[in-house]
Amino acid sequence: MPLLDLIQKDKVGNPDMARKVFKCLSMPLSLEIMNRLSPGRAMRYNEIRKSLGIRDTKSLSRALRALASLGLVMRTVIPSTPPAVAYEITSSGKIIVENAAIISEQAGILE
Repeated sequence: MPLLDLIQKDKVGNPDMARKVFKCLSMPLSLEIMNRLSPGRAMRYNEIRKSLGIRDTKSLSRALRALASLGLVMRTVIPSTPPAVAYEITSSGKIIVENAAIISEQAGILE
């Protein structure tokens, strides 16, 4: 599914959906988080933080919250003591990652 179809397929018909998606993706860490989650396995918060080498947990929390609110990442609370949270990329998030890789490749900046 092309990226524009994904944006236009907003479940509530919000005309600002494209703006919200691009604003979220321009946040620090958003694409890196989705790339880490791309293999399809759920990761806990600290796993994501350590895999990205992040010390600023505030920016990580903000990015995860934004991604989850747009349905690009699924947040699951694991009933345990203390409660844990796992994050997993959604099919919409996978589409974003795939399109970002194509854009990067076309721009010649893919590693």
